[in-house]
Amino acid sequence: MNLFYLGWNTLFANDAGFADSKDIIGNDDYQMVWRDQAQLYRDDDHPVIKSGASKLLIEEPQTTPEGKIITLLTSKIPLRDSSGDAKCIFIPLSDDGDN
Repeated sequence: MNLFYLGWNTLFANDAGFADSKDIIGNDDYQMVWRDQAQLYRDDDHPVIKSGASKLLIEEPQTTPEGKIITLLTSKIPLRDSSGDAKCIFIPLSDDGDN
């Protein structure tokens, strides 16, 4: 299963080291500053797409462009096509407030 970014908001893009949110489109986690966490994210994302069941309020580590590891609070919500099949994931997130 190929997982790549379809987009993100400007604030997240800036936090990821991109000047514009459009610059993220087509990248995967292995191309991002948090490449060290890429497999962790994918191992968590695949079951959400396969089962179609959301995962809510997950604490995940993430490396910043400065090399600092922060903790994000994420949820993973499958988005479905017109047939009802989960095709991608919407991931709202926030940092833990101490970052």
